[in-house]
Amino acid sequence: PSMSDPPSGGDSLTVGDPPQLNTSSGVQCFSIDVEDWYHFKIDQQETWNSHERRVAIGTDFLLAMLERHHVRATCFILAHVAESSPEVVKRIVTAGHEIASHGYNHQLIHRQTEKQFEEDLKRSIGLIGDLSGQPPAGYRASSFSVSPKTPWFWDVLARNGIRWDSSVFPVSNPFYGGVAAPVVPHRRPGHDLIEIPITPVPVMGVGVPFSGGFYFRFHAAGFIRWAADELRRLGRPAIYYVHPWEYDLDQPRMELPPHWRFFRYHRLPAMREVTDTVLGSGRFLTMGELADSVGKDI
Repeated sequence: PSMSDPPSGGDSLTVGDPPQLNTSSGVQCFSIDVEDWYHFKIDQQETWNSHERRVAIGTDFLLAMLERHHVRATCFILAHVAESSPEVVKRIVTAGHEIASHGYNHQLIHRQTEKQFEEDLKRSIGLIGDLSGQPPAGYRASSFSVSPKTPWFWDVLARNGIRWDSSVFPVSNPFYGGVAAPVVPHRRPGHDLIEIPITPVPVMGVGVPFSGGFYFRFHAAGFIRWAADELRRLGRPAIYYVHPWEYDLDQPRMELPPHWRFFRYHRLPAMREVTDTVLGSGRFLTMGELADSVGKDI
């Protein structure tokens, strides 16, 4: 999220009833938003190239952990990383993980026009595809910022060859775009494009986020284990997401307002143990494999 941008708000978009997945076997996906510590400064992009590049530290830590657990992840590459630290992307590809786009400039979707977003998307697809040899078929918006203000979002993705997306976080809080959507993977109305939301867990009728990033550090480990088991019981896939900087304990600390400082740095050391436990907890698919399975038994 931006330090200066308010929540997008507005009326929610809705979709029709999606096909349900047969996920009783406990399908999970583990994803990494590959961005550096300073990419949080979305209003200070002119400073990006002056900062120490540390994305390799957390990425290499995660690659080693994934190899130990024999898990293939989906890596949403911020194209500025592909441009400034190409060796990191090459190591991800060599390790056999799935490559997807996280855009180029890490800008919130609802702060862009349709044209600006499409230019950013095309730039990211070109950079990531040229470097990895794998034109990305998947996309994730910065801070899950697709919004009711951006009804053109999925049209732009579809006409640029994106087959599946993971930009919706269907929970009610001020950090994300405010799009109402099913909590399971589904086909977008009017498109062949598959949306894979970050899956909340229902608690007393309210969707509670738990499956990555700040929530790995906020919740007790026991709650995260319970939430994953509850999704398994409900037949819903668990979609996990993390960032390399969350594993870099010596990263430079930014001057932030108290609420953003809490969001950013609260219990960073806990990420390693929680992630290790999650990766050892069962069956994992890549998000592309999950998208291909919508409406089918898996």
